[in-house]
Amino acid sequence: MAEKFLEAKVVLLGTQGMLRIHLDNPNDKLKLKNCNIRLQVWDTAGQERFRSMAPLYYRNANAAILVFDITNRYTFDDVHVWVEEVRKNATGHLDLILIGNKSDLEEDRQVNEKEAETYANTIGAKYLSTSALTNEGISQIFTDIGFCLLETKQSKDSKNTENGNTKEPLNLNNGTYGSEEKTEKSSCCK
Repeated sequence: MAEKFLEAKVVLLGTQGMLRIHLDNPNDKLKLKNCNIRLQVWDTAGQERFRSMAPLYYRNANAAILVFDITNRYTFDDVHVWVEEVRKNATGHLDLILIGNKSDLEEDRQVNEKEAETYANTIGAKYLSTSALTNEGISQIFTDIGFCLLETKQSKDSKNTENGNTKEPLNLNNGTYGSEEKTEKSSCCK
């Protein structure tokens, strides 16, 4: 049996000027459930000049990471705008993960963790607390996205099998999985 491979586009969204999640090798592969997963992470660093290019940026994206700074209330409020924008411009449903960054500065917290979790639930996202400074929770973001994408893929495969489609539908958007055939968008991460 051939080794399975999944490739997915992930967009990183958040307010310009806030401490961003640091990725050493964002395009490295994860190995989850006997599948190699490659996440292509796209990041505009929240720069306004890229907003006019939003439809291109979001096209064929499979997941979005929405980052806010727990010590800056404005960045959390701005996530609401990013969610509206991504939903308006994405070419399909995206898996969403809400990230409260700077957990190393808990004493300066302006956004209550329960509030962030509640908001994540209302938008169908998972919530994680991270620290880019200490690297706490960073790898968990990508592991969770990987598992989400695999669940979506398995769900699609089950639906296709139930509908009598025995041809192996294998990718999320432009990425490939297995025999390098293409299928529809994904949804998960709740």
